[in-house]
Amino acid sequence: MKKLFVILTVVLALAMVVQPVYAQGGKIGYIDARRVLYSYEKTKAYEKDMSGLQEKLQAEREEKIEAVRKMRDEVELLNGDAKTKKQIELEGKIADLNEFDRNSRQQLLTKQNDALRDLMGDINKVVEALGKKGGYDYILDSRGLIYKKEALDLTEQAIQQLNK
Repeated sequence: MKKLFVILTVVLALAMVVQPVYAQGGKIGYIDARRVLYSYEKTKAYEKDMSGLQEKLQAEREEKIEAVRKMRDEVELLNGDAKTKKQIELEGKIADLNEFDRNSRQQLLTKQNDALRDLMGDINKVVEALGKKGGYDYILDSRGLIYKKEALDLTEQAIQQLNK
């Protein structure tokens, strides 16, 4: 029900914007922003970089996990004060692993957000240039449109401009 309300609100808002534009002879186009983003060569390069970073961090994590496992095995073999001392050392290694996991997640999230901001900035510049060059009053994202005329689709033009 809530989802339907949101969709109807978006449709009504678009209708209020589109109707005066058509009455004045305005020009409207649309793009599939998701398709533009994933067809952009810079996005593919970013994904490759992210994959490399994830693999590197995963390898480091596996090393830390192996060190914790090894130390756990050592703790099991000890008795008394030596066991207590080694147990404290183990807890430190586990804390280090947890901190590494937090930092890795934050590093990946920050890199992802920075890249997305950069990519969307590039896309917005190209769409704005297409709009100015083509005399468009509005260029919308196709995800919010219920009906769209194929002749108004600027997606391929945006992809070509980005990948020049």
